[in-house]
Amino acid sequence: MDIKQILFLLAAVALLCGVGTANGQESEFFKAVKIKAEQGDAKAQNRLGSMYYIGKGVPKDEVEAHVWLLLAKANRDEEDSKAVSSLEKLLTAELIEKGQARAAELHRLIEQKSAE
Repeated sequence: MDIKQILFLLAAVALLCGVGTANGQESEFFKAVKIKAEQGDAKAQNRLGSMYYIGKGVPKDEVEAHVWLLLAKANRDEEDSKAVSSLEKLLTAELIEKGQARAAELHRLIEQKSAE
């Protein structure tokens, strides 16, 4: 699967969610997905990364997309690895490093919450 196919799949997932923003506000769907993602749900983390990448239900943010796809990759399978690799081809080294640091921080917080 090449980068265009991966990005198309990310776009399709976000569009199939049927989400959008109203006056820049986060959608209810986004809020629900984010709660699940913050609880360590890999599918929700993948969906959240896709939403940030496409800008559906939330303002577009490639670094946040990278963060959530990294977390999904840590919790799931090869498909998430491909999405991360494809996105990293589009980011600068500085943005990749920023995303990795934030993902590591979120991963620690998620682990702490699940241990409680």
